[in-house]
Amino acid sequence: MKPLNLLKSLFFGTSILASSFALDAPQAMAFGEQEVNQQQFIAVAIPYNYKQYRLEIIEQLPGGQQCWRESGTNPSTVELLLDNFDHTNSCRRISNTNGYTLRVDGQDDRVARIDKIVRRNGELQLIAFHKDPTQPDLVIGKTTGISDTQPLKINFNPGWSITKRVHEGQTLNHVYISGSSATATNNNLNNTLQNTTSVDSANLINTVNQVYGDYVNPLLNTVVSSLSNASNNGNFCQGIVTISDSSSNSQNASIYADGTLVLNNQNKINIRPALAQYGINPEQFLFQKGTATIDFDNDGVAEELTIQQPVAACQ
Repeated sequence: MKPLNLLKSLFFGTSILASSFALDAPQAMAFGEQEVNQQQFIAVAIPYNYKQYRLEIIEQLPGGQQCWRESGTNPSTVELLLDNFDHTNSCRRISNTNGYTLRVDGQDDRVARIDKIVRRNGELQLIAFHKDPTQPDLVIGKTTGISDTQPLKINFNPGWSITKRVHEGQTLNHVYISGSSATATNNNLNNTLQNTTSVDSANLINTVNQVYGDYVNPLLNTVVSSLSNASNNGNFCQGIVTISDSSSNSQNASIYADGTLVLNNQNKINIRPALAQYGINPEQFLFQKGTATIDFDNDGVAEELTIQQPVAACQ
């Protein structure tokens, strides 16, 4: 079968399987959370394009170079010092949901709400929009002012803070934006988003995990095998990932489209099952820059994986 036909079969089959297993998915993996020193973190609204903003969370690592500098009030502008030096051992930069998760009322919320920075009332607001238009939205924080050119500090509203994920007693580097649904607002902010059908987040996440483990990964292995000749001819490039442990030891390794990680000792480990187990979309993680904290080698200790160079087609 041709690679293109295999890819079509892969995505068509995944959709059918996800629907078939939706009612029978196992219970969601239970995570705890750990309070952290809020002074070591900052949530920043980064401007891009025309009057659009994305969220970044920056963690200042102990003993490292200063990662940012704040100035002014209403709003507070943020100078991103980490852009001027190798911040590997000084700062942890989280720019997408591979590195952070919304946590509401003590439960992970990856599906029911979408967090977005919007302009409202002369300021920027970080809002968790509920996909069910009948449910209220959550205003997480504000900049108390606005700038179209400078990064701005997001001040969390009362009841919201940064925490870290805990799994089986171990505190991971994965970050939560954690708060309570009691802070809900009825300002009908859902009008800024397209209405979508409400879903059961735990059920959906675990359905994806099961489908990936049982069906998608085997199919991907077949696809990658079929593409091996093209890869050998230089049409497909490997990515580069940095692996860091809790002792701040790090190494660079090669990563491939099928999720195979090639360590410095030439050992090979496929990280797709581990990514899926931690609720991380492998496609998003492998093909864009980002960070994930997972126990990819099943040694009982979670490591931080940072994609420095995503897997991509060679030029």
